[in-house]
Amino acid sequence: MTISYDLAVSYIDPLRRFSREIASIFGNRRRFRPHTPASGLVVEVGGGHSPYPRADLVIEKYVADDFERADKMSFSRPLVVGDGQRIPLSDGCAAYVIASHVLEHATDPTVFASELSRVARAGYVEVPSRESELTYGWPFHPWLIDLDGDILVFEPRQASVAPLGQIHHTLFRDSILQQLSFASHRQTWHHAVEWVDTLKVRVIDASIAPSSASFELDATIRTLESAATTPLPPEVVHALTCPSCRAGVRPINSTQLKCTSCESVYPIVNQVPILIEGVTI
Repeated sequence: MTISYDLAVSYIDPLRRFSREIASIFGNRRRFRPHTPASGLVVEVGGGHSPYPRADLVIEKYVADDFERADKMSFSRPLVVGDGQRIPLSDGCAAYVIASHVLEHATDPTVFASELSRVARAGYVEVPSRESELTYGWPFHPWLIDLDGDILVFEPRQASVAPLGQIHHTLFRDSILQQLSFASHRQTWHHAVEWVDTLKVRVIDASIAPSSASFELDATIRTLESAATTPLPPEVVHALTCPSCRAGVRPINSTQLKCTSCESVYPIVNQVPILIEGVTI
């Protein structure tokens, strides 16, 4: 069977465009990922259900509450229960810090960004874009986020919603073509910033999420007691700090840490320190 010239040409352009789309997916895979150093401490804040394989330590506050996570908490990496807005680590202790899809949950992105910059010399941050929030929609995210050069700009979402968000979530779940389109145009849906020295943010007014995860000590302890946890590396133990006064903390025994300055005592549950301000023994 002979294919006419016009028919052949009609297929060439779509195939070329499809090839470009596929190529952009691989380009975005390189762009939208942390470029972690070969050596030095790598910390992930909010690693949750899928911590980065290179992370030496995960800082996570809500181990017992999956409200703002896509899946159950993972305990595959060494863990400290701590707050991203009060990271219980010493200044400059990490070579690199990762916060992927975490900053959009923050009540105060300026404080969160300053904490990331304080504990690490460089890092990677990824957040959903304004377009993503208004197309897909996550009601527990209090911000619409833009990227101005290398500055993440946070604006309160207030009454802005994604009226057809559930339809888009369903299409994404069920359609491989939808997933390929998202991946090839990821720069529309996500912002990625790899920073050195200082993560820059600008916040326009204050915002409060309509609903959010909650920290419950008893539930946290129960979750940790039944988890297959991993011991902390020695360099992490030496870098731990009191979330209240920032001084160092030292183990009293296998279940307690004591601040060297204010003498607050914090619990250790199944090898995992709980270093949340105000949560003391």
